Amino acid sequence: MKLTLRPKEIGIVVFIMLACIVSVIFVNQAFAHEEGDHRSDVQDFDAAHMKEGYIQVDAHLLEVNAIHEHLVVELIFTPHGRFDAGDGVLSTPLEIDVSSTDADPILFEAGKRMFPHELTVDFYEGEANLYPFDRHKALFEILVLDAGLQTSIPAQLDFFGYHHGFSIEDVPLPPNEKGYLGFDVHVERSTITLWTAVFIMAIMWGLTIVNLFLLWAVLTDRMPVDLGLFGYMSGFLVAMYFFRSIFPDIPPFLGVYADYLALFWVELVTAIISIVLAAKWFMDLSVQK
Repeated sequence: MKLTLRPKEIGIVVFIMLACIVSVIFVNQAFAHEEGDHRSDVQDFDAAHMKEGYIQVDAHLLEVNAIHEHLVVELIFTPHGRFDAGDGVLSTPLEIDVSSTDADPILFEAGKRMFPHELTVDFYEGEANLYPFDRHKALFEILVLDAGLQTSIPAQLDFFGYHHGFSIEDVPLPPNEKGYLGFDVHVERSTITLWTAVFIMAIMWGLTIVNLFLLWAVLTDRMPVDLGLFGYMSGFLVAMYFFRSIFPDIPPFLGVYADYLALFWVELVTAIISIVLAAKWFMDLSVQK
């Protein structure tokens, strides 16, 4: 059979292809930049004396755990000026206090390198059960002290606040005369994660609307009901539970906001449809006998 298209149909096909190409480019661009700006946010303490020497602290965000409500941050320390004895070796013993669940301060001895440390910082606001619209906040602060004199020394905090799947805003804390440096870290799902979750919920509702049309067709005798149709509905109930797992970074427990927006309603509506179809099927069998 030869396929022929009218000029209007060709135009529609070309338009659909261009729309698909533009959509792919848009999604790829959004994915490439969904972590946000990869430049660090910087705070300084006692900038007037930094030329003499200071401690640079690079804070890299390693993990955002919305379920257990914490961040995992890696701190990398670099001594400069009078604090550097050469080749990155520390010339003065230091104490680093960090607002984390690890209560003990970090101690560095003179004559040794300052090796990196991983720390856990708890959220003080936000719940994972609001996925994908959940927002979290964590307070991250450090204090760099001369271990012998117990006085604050010049320091610079570079916070690299970006992580796959999340949009992170680092709000600098007000200047502190005691030497504390830090950020109020605001965490929410990235735009691409949010819209992917919404898209998946739309698919679930779309398939459920198709099931409602099938029910309408059966009840108006436009379609015969048989075991195959009932089996499809039963399989749909099970499939939606596993379909939930493709939501990006969704918590493993049931009962998040996305479940109430889609999954629970989809399961309830389809279960009712299955029961009605089963009743109609048995009624038809009774009439035939």
